[in-house]
Amino acid sequence: MDAVRRVLSSVPTRPTLIAIEPVTRGIDDLLAGLAEAADAAAEIVRLGKKRREAERPLRLADEALIDRLGDIATKLPDEVIKGTP
Repeated sequence: MDAVRRVLSSVPTRPTLIAIEPVTRGIDDLLAGLAEAADAAAEIVRLGKKRREAERPLRLADEALIDRLGDIATKLPDEVIKGTP
């Protein structure tokens, strides 16, 4: 998360003349959603693979988290993607 903030702090704040896609969610909201989904995924991992496989709601929650993480990743600005190792 610190690496992302470092990259974002280096992004110029003045408008540029290049065409960019409109951002519907602010970067802070995206990062907060990313952190929340990662925390939830860690909780499922802590429960263990046996329990996840045995309980349908956990499997569905796991799938939903993967979808959510993917959705957030597609909305991150190019500067964040390029600056992430």
